[in-house]
Amino acid sequence: MSGIDLSTLNDPQRTIAQTLDRPLFVEAGAGSGKTFTLTQRIAWALAPGSGADGRPYLDSLDQVLVITFTNAAAREIKERVRSTLRRAGMREAALQVDDAWISTIHGMCSRILHRHALDLGLDPEFKVANENLVAQLRYQATNEVIGAAQREARSGGPLSGAFAELGYSRVESLVEKVVECAHATPGGFDRLYLPEGGDLAACMGRLLNAVEALGACKVTPKAREKLTPSLEALRAFGQLPPGQRDAGHAQAALEAVSLPRSSKAIAEALPEAKAALAEARALVPLEACRAWAEPLVGLAAQVDARFGQLKRQKSVLDNDDLVSLALASVRSNPAVAGDYAGRFRLVMVDEFQDTDAEQLELITLLAGGADGPLATVGDAQQSIYRFRGADVSVFRSRGAGMPGENRVRLDTNYRSHADVLAFVERVCGGGAGRRGVLEGFMHLDANPKRKDAYKARDLPRIDVELTSGPSASGGPLQAQSAVMAAMVLMRHSLSTSTTISSTTASAQAVRLWATFASPGQKSCPPKSPLLPSRRTTPSPASRPRTARPSPPL
Repeated sequence: MSGIDLSTLNDPQRTIAQTLDRPLFVEAGAGSGKTFTLTQRIAWALAPGSGADGRPYLDSLDQVLVITFTNAAAREIKERVRSTLRRAGMREAALQVDDAWISTIHGMCSRILHRHALDLGLDPEFKVANENLVAQLRYQATNEVIGAAQREARSGGPLSGAFAELGYSRVESLVEKVVECAHATPGGFDRLYLPEGGDLAACMGRLLNAVEALGACKVTPKAREKLTPSLEALRAFGQLPPGQRDAGHAQAALEAVSLPRSSKAIAEALPEAKAALAEARALVPLEACRAWAEPLVGLAAQVDARFGQLKRQKSVLDNDDLVSLALASVRSNPAVAGDYAGRFRLVMVDEFQDTDAEQLELITLLAGGADGPLATVGDAQQSIYRFRGADVSVFRSRGAGMPGENRVRLDTNYRSHADVLAFVERVCGGGAGRRGVLEGFMHLDANPKRKDAYKARDLPRIDVELTSGPSASGGPLQAQSAVMAAMVLMRHSLSTSTTISSTTASAQAVRLWATFASPGQKSCPPKSPLLPSRRTTPSPASRPRTARPSPPL
């Protein structure tokens, strides 16, 4: 029988470890033991008794594919799998860990492309470009192509009017925007057509219909706060006389459009709204410079092509190339598709909330399709890679479409004290009629078997005051957060007769701001201290007028 002991797992963890042959959607809260559970699942699948007739479910570790989103996390999973297999006496399997398919998504894609480089027409010795090199090559491509276009424009080229009226910087900005929109729009540059007046109105009409479909869903009050002004702006545009439905009014309407985050209620309608918004954002700038729209799209395509050429000359690929080329090869290349058909019988994605739609399509193909043994594990509250294109709506959409028997929730926290969990939930989740800082915050239970060794019950407690104010994200401005933190610290200083220096108060205010700032803000503190240097309450002029502390927690 198996040398893997699953008795230490709780019931949801055991369900995950023993469910091997069907899709799983796991929502795992912070500190809930998800990495431990995943390693136990791999070990169990290799152990006698996990498959039919008392045999192992897997023949070898080569049939396992595990994707995570940092190299450190991949190394940790490998080490945990190795130690678990060794303890279970499965030493031969433990020797296979170094070569196992346990890596980041980009590491996996790089491995696929290197294995089939000749089949795909790639240099077998290609390297993965770092961010600095990518930025350098993109800058070079942009300067070369737009510089040549400007020199041609001086002698009457097709963009002579654009450079004369807009200038080099504006043309460069438009080209970069077109490239960005082409990559975000299904179909790429082929989808970016020269809009006629009626096309612009039709495009805005499609966006209005898509946003109205969202508005018809049962959404949260916070989502409604975004949808209402979006609908008002789009409807106002649609009610303009035909002669006024121009690019200027369309751009003004688009600036008011903001889509809510994905949730179960809008999982089906949101992708269409996002696509319609991306299309509108691409077409409106082209309509604004109708006379040069077609040449500008062509110029943007040249910049993108030159960027790809420069990468090929240096035998490098960037992260976007890795995923797109791997997906294209697995989807369309017979040699590659045949090599991976049925290869993996256990496929797991950790930190699934940081996956985008393209990556999910690739992983689903490698798992054998939508009904394949793909287990996704994540927590929407811990999404950190949106700036790289990760789309948490992919996580929510998969969860919404999964049958109840294929959904598991890990909601027992083994890391933190119950008081800490209660505090975090009160701040992030709200409660008692108060709004928290995270919509749909996941409740976590404390470990019932934890021994309470807390020794600081007699120490003074701290106050946490949440502020709100009118910023683009709907949260407080950086200055508001910093000044409010300073006011809290200085008030505490006065009440306890403790002198807090400006430097110390500034550092503490920065830490408070970084901890409790709105999720939509960038994680960087104010550049200069916004704090008084004496033990006095800040003057009215220095107080954020719109920042109001909530009632004490």
